[in-house]
Amino acid sequence: MKKLIGILLITLYACSPKYEVIQQLAPDKYHLQGVKGQDVIIVITSSKLKEGQLVTLKSLKQSNGYIE
Repeated sequence: MKKLIGILLITLYACSPKYEVIQQLAPDKYHLQGVKGQDVIIVITSSKLKEGQLVTLKSLKQSNGYIE
């Protein structure tokens, strides 16, 4: 049962959309672009990100939950 839950969690994490950090717009404000599609979002987060880094929205610690 634990293996099944582990496989399910890994599958859900691996299938979540990934975004590339394009640039930092302001302190704690970043411009992200979807790796697979044409998605572009602006996110405010307390996480420190670097240009070129791949992230998922789930992995970000959002300071106030604001995403454009």
